[in-house]
Amino acid sequence: MTIPNNADTGAFARFLHDLGDELAEMVRFAPRTPVGQLTVDVRRRRPDLTIRDADVLNAVTETLMLVGHPDGTVSHLASVLDGCVFTQRVRATTTERVDVRGGTSLLPIEMIVREEHEHGRPLPVSTSPFGDETLVGPPGWLPTIPPYGLVGLRWTGGAVVAGRVDEPEVSPDHIARISELLADHYRKQEWWGFEERGLDARPADLLRAIAQAKLEDPSLFCDPLPPLAELMYDPLDRDQDRFLWREHAAIRQGENVSFSVQGMPDGLHAELRSRATTYGMSFDQYVIAILGHLAWRTPFAEDLGPVERWWPGESDPFGRR
Repeated sequence: MTIPNNADTGAFARFLHDLGDELAEMVRFAPRTPVGQLTVDVRRRRPDLTIRDADVLNAVTETLMLVGHPDGTVSHLASVLDGCVFTQRVRATTTERVDVRGGTSLLPIEMIVREEHEHGRPLPVSTSPFGDETLVGPPGWLPTIPPYGLVGLRWTGGAVVAGRVDEPEVSPDHIARISELLADHYRKQEWWGFEERGLDARPADLLRAIAQAKLEDPSLFCDPLPPLAELMYDPLDRDQDRFLWREHAAIRQGENVSFSVQGMPDGLHAELRSRATTYGMSFDQYVIAILGHLAWRTPFAEDLGPVERWWPGESDPFGRR
């Protein structure tokens, strides 16, 4: 049998899809396998095809459930994510419920569960037959969690284990580093640009980003973290990705206000943004810092006096006495 030519994109895509499914079954319960060994194994199973290493590489790249390691070996996504826990914030109490809505935050668990069922390895937990991104389990599989609490689903030993998760006690800087790691791999999936910015619009890119981030940091997701939807808030915005959690921590520290500035000259804006980047700060953080420094280094700040002396009177909008 002849492998379809690349020019016939439809036939070649179907060939890679079928080859990827076959490879996924071959490595599901096997240790990491070199590409060359997979090529030999496929030739034995399919003597009618002349399979090359390049075909196996293409199939691994196009198959979501296959993960290529930097050393040239291949493993199944279920093996890479074994022991990982993903969290979701529930909107209502889980008392007497058997279902939990997945979506972006539980995408890896949902994909593995669906794959296991499709290949005749049913689990107690399954996806909803109506395709609404919901995971359903037997009675009692979910702990009682209050509204907006965190449920954690851990994939371990070929099973999904649910548990209640307290708010992770991790520093904003640690969360920011994890967010940046995930967002960096997510952006690399399509370097030429994104038409859709939402994570739910690109589940395949998100799944590949999670797998690659796990390879880079093997400790990732071993302990509970905030939900993926919160970790990867607008990952295509580099500044947002870097500073979201630091600014979130600043907001929680006390009273503050937010406002916009209109009429700032382009040159001044460019200079302030350049200096903020130099000091590793977001634009907002740098402007707040220099304004605070300026306010407490002027003669006016050192001798405010009673508030009645400088606060404009209600009878005179210009503050004249």
